[in-house]
Amino acid sequence: MGVLTLFKGGRDQARAPALLVVGVHREERAFGEAVAAQLPAADFDLLRIEQGLSGRRPGPDDLGAYRRRHRALYAQILDHITPAHRMVLDLHTGFDEADPCADVLCADTRLLRCVEQQRVSSRPNASPATEAVRGVQLVDAEPAVRPAAMEGVAAGPEPGGHWPSLKPDIPQAVWCAEGFLYVGIEIYLPTTSQDTLAHARFGAAVVSTAAECAGRYLA
Repeated sequence: MGVLTLFKGGRDQARAPALLVVGVHREERAFGEAVAAQLPAADFDLLRIEQGLSGRRPGPDDLGAYRRRHRALYAQILDHITPAHRMVLDLHTGFDEADPCADVLCADTRLLRCVEQQRVSSRPNASPATEAVRGVQLVDAEPAVRPAAMEGVAAGPEPGGHWPSLKPDIPQAVWCAEGFLYVGIEIYLPTTSQDTLAHARFGAAVVSTAAECAGRYLA
């Protein structure tokens, strides 16, 4: 496997408390950059993956190799997280036939509760739709139930809470680190046109809300 190149661009080096990661899957990089353009540079450093992996799930024969490449990429991302970065926001995108919506994934249930309680909208002064953002708890044990609608996410509540749960296929040193808070963000869009301004603004609103909530518990 060739070395995957990661680089920062357009931001001061490691001066922001949040590191936004875009392009882990190469098909999602353009949308990630559009979202990053809507965020204040003073609050977010940008880590752009130059040669990301394909977002398509491989067949059974290639799944093991794909997972190894996936974990190796995230191990490289660790090298770009500095002590100045108190939170890492890992941005992805998918598709939904309805209005734009999002999943926010984190091991810390306080962040999930905060995000679900916030008002997230794609337009300034618009009526928010809090139901458009769902929290998913990252856990170390494989969920017992795995519905077809969302691979790896359990349908039932996690013990003591109400969030669906997911065992992430990335190194635990990334999603359950001591030095920073990891937050995965999946933005689901209703069409294949991922570069529209409205979609980018919605993505930026979700990222900003997650970063704000993370900052409350890292203060």
